[in-house]
Amino acid sequence: MLKKIAIAELAQRIQTVLEDITSQHAEYVLLQGDQPQAAVVPYDEFCRFQDFRESAIRRRWDRLLDLMAERNARFSEEEVAAEVEAARGELDG
Repeated sequence: MLKKIAIAELAQRIQTVLEDITSQHAEYVLLQGDQPQAAVVPYDEFCRFQDFRESAIRRRWDRLLDLMAERNARFSEEEVAAEVEAARGELDG
């Protein structure tokens, strides 16, 4: 269940809010005025979010590696080594 609480009120009710989060799996949006500033969720929800975010990053990384492999498949190891040496020569220049 999603609840909203002012940051100032949270400071006064922190123990009650933490008990609500841990025992009832409540989720809180912290408000400054009427503007949302942060969210407080049970730790297991946070862990699921982190896992989701990391898996999304891994999927993007895997797609990037596949794309690089596809685009670079026509170059031999020798050609790549020669390009690296040429670039080093330009930097040492």
